Order: sequence, then C-alpha cells, then structure tokens
Amino acid sequence: MELIFNEQKAKPQIDATAKQKVSCPRCGRSGCERVKRGSIVKIFLPWLKLRRYQCHGCLRYFYRLKNL
Repeated sequence: MELIFNEQKAKPQIDATAKQKVSCPRCGRSGCERVKRGSIVKIFLPWLKLRRYQCHGCLRYFYRLKNL
C-alpha cells in the first residue's frame, strides 16, 4: 500500500483568448458570469440560443445570443 501526500495534478491550461469576455450593457463592466436561463425562456423559447449572464457590478441579469 502506497500513500501519497500533497500531490497535485496539473490542470489543463485554458487559452484566455478562447473565452469571450461579455460586458454588461448597463454599466459596461467586463467579465460577467454565466447563469442558468430562466424557466420562461426554457419553456417558450427553447430553440433560441440565448445565454443568461449576471453582472457583478450592478447585479443586473441580461441575455445574449450564443455565438456560433
């Protein structure tokens, strides 16, 4: 039996250019966080590729179309 302590696995590096920075339409702050869509959008508009975001600056929720 072998015990290994303090061994950390290397996490894959994510290219910063691959992630798109979303800016808030109200305050203009970048780096908004993605959150789950609302149930009304899921039920009545499931074919639309909408993504819901929340701004950390003004706490506003907003939708953006998914870039294809």
